[in-house]
Amino acid sequence: PVSAETTLHGYVVDAMCAKGMAKHPETAMKKAASHTRMCAIEEECARSGFGVFADGKWYKFDGAGDKQALRLLRNTTKEKGIMVDATGTLTGETFAVTALTERTRDAQKAKTPAKSTERK
Repeated sequence: PVSAETTLHGYVVDAMCAKGMAKHPETAMKKAASHTRMCAIEEECARSGFGVFADGKWYKFDGAGDKQALRLLRNTTKEKGIMVDATGTLTGETFAVTALTERTRDAQKAKTPAKSTERK
């Protein structure tokens, strides 16, 4: 069945790496958040295609989505934790992407808090 158009919010990951992450749903989002851009664009990983981890679940992109994801990954300035809004429709196990944009709102969360200094 085809779903209505929807937008998924999550981390873009290549299919080869996602396969291992999906085996452990309890840690999948954390692993997806630390997945690196360089890994995803390596030839073998990129050739496997792309998808998004959203709400702990893996959604495989269609061919058009794979092309958009590769372009986004090549152009982003982030090295890991690349969060996206993927808009499209889910048909069976494949998410047909109509739009893919990088989310920048999570930049605040990525900042490391300053070290606290303890008083003795």
